[in-house]
This record gives sequence, C-alpha cells and structure tokens, in this order.
Amino acid sequence: MKWSTDGQQEEGELDTQGAGVHEVGEAGKTRKTAQCPVTSTTAITWLVLTTGGRGIMQACSRGGATVQPSSAISKLPKPAFEKLVQAKPGPWLPLTLVLVYKLMQAVKQTGLDTIVLNGAAPDNAHAVLGKVGLAPNTGVGNLANIIPALRQSIAAQLNSLIEDVEVLLFGHNQVAHSLRTSGTPGEAPFHLAVLVNDEDITSNLDLPSLFKTLPATLKHEYTQLLSAASAASIFDAITTRSSRVVHAPGPNGLPGAYPLRAGDNGLEVVLPQGLTLEEAVRINQEGQRLDGIERIEDDGTIYFAEKNMAILKETLGYECLRMPLPEVDERARELRAKYLAFARKYQ
Repeated sequence: MKWSTDGQQEEGELDTQGAGVHEVGEAGKTRKTAQCPVTSTTAITWLVLTTGGRGIMQACSRGGATVQPSSAISKLPKPAFEKLVQAKPGPWLPLTLVLVYKLMQAVKQTGLDTIVLNGAAPDNAHAVLGKVGLAPNTGVGNLANIIPALRQSIAAQLNSLIEDVEVLLFGHNQVAHSLRTSGTPGEAPFHLAVLVNDEDITSNLDLPSLFKTLPATLKHEYTQLLSAASAASIFDAITTRSSRVVHAPGPNGLPGAYPLRAGDNGLEVVLPQGLTLEEAVRINQEGQRLDGIERIEDDGTIYFAEKNMAILKETLGYECLRMPLPEVDERARELRAKYLAFARKYQ
C-alpha cells in the first residue's frame, strides 16, 4: 500500500509526490526542495542531514503534508459532504499527524538545531506532539491568514493608517474558518485586543461589522499564498529576531493560535493586559473540543469527542475514541482505507 497526497491510493511503492521537506534560506526563501518517502523516518532523517537542517517547511501539493487533504470530502455529492463536514477536523487528525510525527522523530534523530514550520493541522497536531517533546517550532497559516484583512478593516473603520494598527488575536482554527466563511467567529471562544499607537481601543470598535467584511475581502485570496506569506513572515521573525508581532498556530506545542514575538528563547506569546497565558490556552482548548478533540493526555494519547466521531462511525464505519500516539500510523491507514471505500460508492 502507498500513501498518496493527491487523493488516490494504489498498491505498490511508497508515493513521494507532493510530500517532502523544503530547506529554507535567508528571508524565508526556499533554497532546496527534496522529496522523500513520507512514511519513512529513516529517509526523512537522511534528508534533514543532507540539507543541513537549516530550516524546514513541511509541505505538499495541498495544505501541508497529509495523507488525505481536508478538501477531499468536498468532491463528494452534496449530501455526503454535508454529513461528513459536521464531524469537524478533529476525528480526521491521524491522516495529518502521522506524517508530522515521523518528520519530528527524524529531526530529533539528527541532533541538529533545526527550525521546523508545519502547515498541516498545527492547531491540533502540535498540541499532541508537544506532550512528547516533538512539537515543531510553530505552525503557519490558519488564523494568521485573516490578520492582514482584519487590520485593513480596522484601519478603515477608524480612519487610521494600517501601519498604526496592532492586532492581538487568540483563537483556534475554528474561529479563523468561521470568520473567513461566514463573517462571524462562530461557537468557539476567542480573545481580541486592538492597539492603535500602543493604545488599546478594542472597546471602541464595532466588531460584528468588522467581521462581516472578512469573507468578501478574503474570498479571492488563495489560501496557499496566504499560508506561504505567513511562513515567510514567521521564519524571518525567528532568524532576524524581529520585534514585530506575527500570528501563528501551534507555537511551542500549544493548542490553537497566538500573537508572537521572537525572543531569546524562540517565539514568545504576546499577551495583552488582562489576559494570562493560562487563560489563552484555555480559550484554545475549548476551540479544540469543538473541533472534535476532547482532550490530550500528557503521553500524547488523544481522546476524540464522541459526538464528532459518531458521524464517521455512521458514515464510514470508522471509530476511534482513544488513540495512543504510537498507534497513529495504524489508525491513519484504517481511516484512509475506509474513506476510500466510502468514496468509491459515488464514482
């Protein structure tokens, strides 16, 4: 059996198309791209060593390295899609986590001090890997992708220069997705602080009106380009220790996304007055639960929300309420096979 990132699965050798590691040079520019068998920790270790481990952006043809892109279910007939989308991303996590897990095991084996930016489900995957000391430096995209449009809308509402507007937004990808598609934050909690010339003016804003502008602003923006810009911005901040604030999901093994600034110990969360890091983490853990992940134990064992998993059980015949991290490969294969069997009904 082979994993494929293009929505197909066939018998034969491991597929390397679209899954690999990019060596990143100065100013976030990709200097070398190499492909490797994505399920082979040994091959990835060799790759990291041969590229010198300067900086890694894990990527593939669609939305980070993943066994199955999240967009796959959108190709199903509408009734099937509308049923499966209700499960939210959480129950599908093994399909992405398996590859990030192997990458980070490989990076650890090299012993190199390597910067790893991951675009594959960082809001959830990094919270798992952080429990076992294997979290990438941070994720890219997701909540970060809406920040430029949000700053633009705030500047327009206040009749201010966008350069004077600083946004500090905390929230899970559930918030980012809802803001992008419906112009509301949805059910998931979030925390927003807006500073203009270092003065907190959040209470002066008409937030519902601001949020309603986002879908129209973002609908023509290509998500991959926004995520690429996010990655370049974050890599630049880390390597130059820039004092400017960037947003990113999954920094240092935390769930959800945060505003960050580069410091002596890497990326550090920027907290507005009145919000503690513990409170920010709780906000994102609640978003994680709404995403279909009930909790993550200290050894990396994942407990999936029964309500969300029930949808995959009913539709695909797949159920996993508890997954120890070492079982992720097995679960990813099972989920992928059952999804493909389900999808073939509509071919």
